Amino acid sequence: MGEGNFRPKGAVTRQCHPFDEIDRADPVAANDAWNAFIDLIGTCLSDRWCSVERAWKRCGSGPHARIIAQSGLHEVTVYENSYACVFVSLWARHDLDPRSHALAEAQRARIAEAFFRRLSCHLDLFIATSAWTSAIWVPATPRGEARS
Repeated sequence: MGEGNFRPKGAVTRQCHPFDEIDRADPVAANDAWNAFIDLIGTCLSDRWCSVERAWKRCGSGPHARIIAQSGLHEVTVYENSYACVFVSLWARHDLDPRSHALAEAQRARIAEAFFRRLSCHLDLFIATSAWTSAIWVPATPRGEARS
């Protein structure tokens, strides 16, 4: 039947299709496209974030997602399914003490809204509406209002 939407529990996730125009058979083009996509995500994060090299997050019983950036309280992951749909997720960091984790959880929705609003200036983002369907995501706040 195919893959459903990647909907990890404990994260705010949006979907995008950044590689639709890339020749996926060309490994150099695919690698360059991934690097450009990761760089684009970095431009949508504040200076409180730093890039993360070669780190992976187990997402429940689902697949591993690549951790690409961390702040003091949160991390951003990416996961690409077999249909070239990329799922970008914002989580509370997994390595926090319980009090810091509770703070990160309380701030997650606000931080995610600001981040995804900025990313939506560059890419169409989608949100899962069921296990198999999605719809275009529309930010809750106008551009320029929320801060992370």
